[in-house]
Amino acid sequence: MLPKILNLKDVQPLNKNQKINIKGGFLLPTEEDCGCRVPGPGGILTIVSTPCNSTCPDGTSPIRGLHH
Repeated sequence: MLPKILNLKDVQPLNKNQKINIKGGFLLPTEEDCGCRVPGPGGILTIVSTPCNSTCPDGTSPIRGLHH
């Protein structure tokens, strides 16, 4: 499988400017993002993304900046 991955047709190398401007990964939560802490499997707390104007499954308000 590795040879298939490495054998790319019509691929052009990136120039220095293009390499600098690559964006990706994940976004860090902001104050506009909210989440709830809910018990997951085995009682481990899990963070669930929730709109800030909604209610968590346990009836509490979502926490700002807590976002999965």
